[in-house]
Amino acid sequence: MQDNNIDNFYELVKKNLAIGLIVKNYKEMCRLFNEKIKSGNSKILQLKNWQRYFTWINDKQKIIIKNIHNKPLPKIDLRHDGNNKGNRKDYKQFNISTNNDDDLKKGVYKIILDNNIYIGSTNNNFRERFIMHMSKNNPLKHTYNMIHNGGVFEAIWIAEEDIEESVIRKKEKEYIEYYIGLSEWNVINLRYGYKIKYSNIKIKKNDYNTVISLLQDNNIYYKVN
Repeated sequence: MQDNNIDNFYELVKKNLAIGLIVKNYKEMCRLFNEKIKSGNSKILQLKNWQRYFTWINDKQKIIIKNIHNKPLPKIDLRHDGNNKGNRKDYKQFNISTNNDDDLKKGVYKIILDNNIYIGSTNNNFRERFIMHMSKNNPLKHTYNMIHNGGVFEAIWIAEEDIEESVIRKKEKEYIEYYIGLSEWNVINLRYGYKIKYSNIKIKKNDYNTVISLLQDNNIYYKVN
């Protein structure tokens, strides 16, 4: 038996949205779907439900439709009670709190296994990105192997709700280069062709030790010509 509420919402999505469409703001999106304007956890759950039908990019208050799914994605719930353990073992590496819905937020994350570390970011939510990494269809085979061999997925930095994707990408780059500067970590991103852009600076010979010390104290990656 089909859920008429789901069918009705999907019809509204197909009727009112198109790839590349720019919607003025969240309130206007709610109007298109005849849904109440929400806040807090209620809004987070609402956005989570929308992601089952389509994906988007936030540009300040504007919402740009990125993709519309051919059919609604299934509900995924990582919250299990004692009588319904389900595939909880599959998610034991997902080390992000579900109690305050941090798993539904966006930002920068890391996957750690031994001294190997991968830095990534998501403009949708951490839960969705974790599932991508653990999927057999994951194109990043290193992170797939890390997850399935006990690697832990954790958030490093949680973005504010309306922050732009470019800011998230910039923060991701900062964390990648931060960990590259730490000798104890093997940064997996380098295996995917990540390049560091260097800025050349000239220093006086007498200032050399002082400058190197400052770079090290601030975990800035450097090389000497």
